[in-house]
Amino acid sequence: MAFWLSIVIGIAVILVSTNTRYKYGIFHTLPYGRHLAIDLAAATTFLVAPFVFNFEGIDQYYYLVNAAVVYLVVALSASEPNQFQKTS
Repeated sequence: MAFWLSIVIGIAVILVSTNTRYKYGIFHTLPYGRHLAIDLAAATTFLVAPFVFNFEGIDQYYYLVNAAVVYLVVALSASEPNQFQKTS
């Protein structure tokens, strides 16, 4: 379960990134603020999954470390990325 959940979350994060309106986005359909909200949802999923699904050992550590890293990245990200937006 831990493996497949991480794959699903990883694919979702890649799809969100490619659809976000910023310089790394490809399709530019998703506002950056929504991207950050989805990142927060992913971090929260990483945080609660070990307790909900009774992950232990390295699976538990993997999810908790990922949660901490994603929360940190969101906290350090600009809420309006004018300096990151692609000009067209």
